[in-house]
Amino acid sequence: AEEDMKSCIITDQGKTVDLNKARAAHDFTYRDGNSEIFLNICGLTEKKCDQKSYKAIEIHHRTPPTCYHIASADSSDIEANAEDFTTDDKPISKLSYKGGKIFEGKQLQVDITVLCDLEQTVGDLQYIDTTNNIDSIVYIFQLKSRGGCYVHHIDDGPQCFIDCVVGLGGILVILFFAGLMAYFIIGTLIQVLIRKKRGKEIIPNSAFWLDVPFLLKDGVMLIVDLIRACINKRKEK
Repeated sequence: AEEDMKSCIITDQGKTVDLNKARAAHDFTYRDGNSEIFLNICGLTEKKCDQKSYKAIEIHHRTPPTCYHIASADSSDIEANAEDFTTDDKPISKLSYKGGKIFEGKQLQVDITVLCDLEQTVGDLQYIDTTNNIDSIVYIFQLKSRGGCYVHHIDDGPQCFIDCVVGLGGILVILFFAGLMAYFIIGTLIQVLIRKKRGKEIIPNSAFWLDVPFLLKDGVMLIVDLIRACINKRKEK
């Protein structure tokens, strides 16, 4: 397993792509007619074929279903390389799984092009084509994943904390109400325990807060009066 992981780490021009980070928690699946392909990146499938896990397997849904592996479980059958380090600093990696079962005299193989996409935390796998060569049948896929990016870019990628959910404005509103609550709790404790106040006077700055509803009413009426004045001026014109 350790050798398997090492074979998926690509270093070129001082930059590293660790395709192990593109591995999914569950199998990627592709269905084509009566056939269903299960595969994962730099790891074995959850789905078993003949009670064994492989890099990729295919099941023909016939009667009975026929299962065979299209890539072996051996790490030595992995070829990984980053062919093109593009101008926008996003690598294009190629991953090949070989050593599959011989089918009608041809060896089965999986080729996966892994594209860097920092927004894809789970991974978006797409089937591209199947090539039928003289001595091999190759299933071609494309995967968009943040695991296909340079390692330092993954670390610098978008991290979803509270700001991803509520935004900066939401954070400010939360902080405002949290501060207001702390103000009332602490202020009330001081009024009761230290100043020995009772009734309405336990509210910190009670005179101000009791006037707040009337101040708000005056503010609303001022805005209404301004709007009415503007409307009347337009009518007069």
